[in-house]
Amino acid sequence: MGTNSTKRQDENSISESLYSDRLRELPPSAKLIVRILEDEGQLTKNQLKKESLLHRRTLEESLKRLKKSGLINLKYNEEYGQEYYINKNTSANG
Repeated sequence: MGTNSTKRQDENSISESLYSDRLRELPPSAKLIVRILEDEGQLTKNQLKKESLLHRRTLEESLKRLKKSGLINLKYNEEYGQEYYINKNTSANG
């Protein structure tokens, strides 16, 4: 039982070494998105598209991989009615 609790806790907080290992396995487009989110903070998909200059399909695939890897979070801003992405490594700080 303790293993499941520990596993759930690990999914919510990634160690720096695990974060680096997962990032290393991703394509350059995904790494670019992570870097942009590190620099800019939270951004919508449209903002990421403008900042990265990636094709829509490439951006969507990269975001999907980053979410699956647990490196970014998708949040919803009720005030503005928009979804935005946050780098999981820096989301606790902002």
